[in-house]
Amino acid sequence: MRVSVRKTSDNVFVLIHDEIINNEARNIDGTIINTTLNVADNNYDTLNQYDYGIKYGNQFKGLGLTKLDDFISYASKMGLDIVLEIKVGMTNQQVRHIHEVLSQHNFVKNVVWSSGLSVCNQVKSIIPYASLALIAHFEDTDVNTLLSLKNENNNVRIDSFDYDTYNIEKVIEFKTNNIDIKVGSAYNFQQILNFIDMGINIIEVANVRNPQKMLEEYVSSLI
Repeated sequence: MRVSVRKTSDNVFVLIHDEIINNEARNIDGTIINTTLNVADNNYDTLNQYDYGIKYGNQFKGLGLTKLDDFISYASKMGLDIVLEIKVGMTNQQVRHIHEVLSQHNFVKNVVWSSGLSVCNQVKSIIPYASLALIAHFEDTDVNTLLSLKNENNNVRIDSFDYDTYNIEKVIEFKTNNIDIKVGSAYNFQQILNFIDMGINIIEVANVRNPQKMLEEYVSSLI
């Protein structure tokens, strides 16, 4: 499971994909929020006054803006493996705070830290054994950049995009150097097959109405 992490103006890490809340949140009565509200420019209490569930139906009415600490607690109880997609810069203290929360729940090994090169290097320097994923375009990334993030104790991969260009020689080079390749996202069964044919070994699936059916189709194709 991948979750996107951003930071409020009072330094609370929250789970939200976009820079603004307007795409997901609504007023309490379900109406659209007319003022643009940037996550980084508002404190948590202000942002949490809005409803983050009602957009998806009345059965989800009343959901607030999830704090990262609360999500880690829940994910650890459920035994989930998660990718923390860090979309903002962090201080060393903030990296250590997240690591402390993960450690409290014995959850460090269940997490991949996914971000840009600066944050990945920062996490590596503080948590040498953390699993890292560099968010980058495949065709623009040299294997040595990924190797610079590796050490004897961690796993490193590239988190690339479905519209990137995947040269087979470069795919082989990455795999030869034990660099995994993740593509996000596949939107249908045929895309999954195409990525597998390219040698991609981690494929994120999005907007699929029936994942089980799609997986059954894939298994059937192997018979």
